[in-house]
Amino acid sequence: MGNVLLFLLLSLFLEGVFAEEVTVKSGDSVTFYTDPNIQEGNVIDWRFGPQSDLIARIKRKAKTSKVYEDVLDWKFKDRLRMDNQTGDLTIKNIMTADSGDYEVSNENGVKKSFKVSVVSDDSVKTISVVKGDYITLLTGLPDMKRISAIQWRFKHHNSTIAEMKTGNIFIYDDTDERFKDKLLLNYTTGSLTIANIGTEHDGDYEVDIISSSGYTLHQSYNVTVIVPTGDFKSLIIEEEGALVTLQTGTKIQVNDLIQWRFEDTDLTPGGNLKDGLNMDMKTGSLTIINPRRTDSGFYDLKIIRSRYSIHKKFTVAVYGAPGSPICGPSGWSSGAVAGICAFLVAAIVALVIYFYRRIANLQAQLYDKKDTLMSTMSTLSDKNE
Repeated sequence: MGNVLLFLLLSLFLEGVFAEEVTVKSGDSVTFYTDPNIQEGNVIDWRFGPQSDLIARIKRKAKTSKVYEDVLDWKFKDRLRMDNQTGDLTIKNIMTADSGDYEVSNENGVKKSFKVSVVSDDSVKTISVVKGDYITLLTGLPDMKRISAIQWRFKHHNSTIAEMKTGNIFIYDDTDERFKDKLLLNYTTGSLTIANIGTEHDGDYEVDIISSSGYTLHQSYNVTVIVPTGDFKSLIIEEEGALVTLQTGTKIQVNDLIQWRFEDTDLTPGGNLKDGLNMDMKTGSLTIINPRRTDSGFYDLKIIRSRYSIHKKFTVAVYGAPGSPICGPSGWSSGAVAGICAFLVAAIVALVIYFYRRIANLQAQLYDKKDTLMSTMSTLSDKNE
């Protein structure tokens, strides 16, 4: 009996000492959950800071709740929400000054604590991406060890487009044709990739990151899809010796990580470009100086930011003297030859099919007019008789 009592006292003591550590980025929202033991009480209180200031209270029997926004000089004004049934607390648009200790308890002395660290996030909330690019919305999670579920929503329709739960990934692109075969959910981090993005994907995205430790992080992203104009091209065909510049179509931010690859080769090992290359420090655009045929092939660009990453693809064809064939000059890698030849053949086939269909439609229209004319002439002939 004494051992049981000691165990219970020790459990209560440890529950008050050890707090669940939560890291959240400024501007996001976080929901802290109570538990069944706390919900058994009538009065549930939430407190914050070294002075344990009361910031929210619910009286279950009276079915009343209140958030105390006036404490700490209106620190939490318009940012607290409390669930009237469970006592769960949500802090919206969290700030770095909101870092500290949070505690929920009932009148029976049952407690639960959270130690919150809010890290500054200076990245732009609105994400601009060029039509046709790949974009990955990052959760910022190093792994999924303490995460029980992830849910992604397209806010305009408040519809779930992808989620991960109980170790399984579910993509709901059959309910929204705009996302058909365009979504990929990273099994390790829960980040969402939208492939070959279009203007129909423009809008707000939300993700709920549900921890197995009693809290949920809410992150939001505003994606603006831009139709490329000007000198932005994904297929570049140039003569040997002419400068070749691969345009990123964006401005580089202070903490951006830029990665350029040529087929399977990293062009920026350790952050330094290889010889014969130059990168614009404002835009990240890559220039190939004095390009040769061996520079033909596929180039990949990845711009990694704190909230998202952008993936662009370029095809470069460098040919010899004027009049040289594009497809098959010596010095090209087999991958480049196959890819560019396939592109050109596909383009030619598409044009042939297009004109074939046009001719077929014109012939059909001609036959229709001919039939109409013959029918009219036959009718007139009958009347004359």
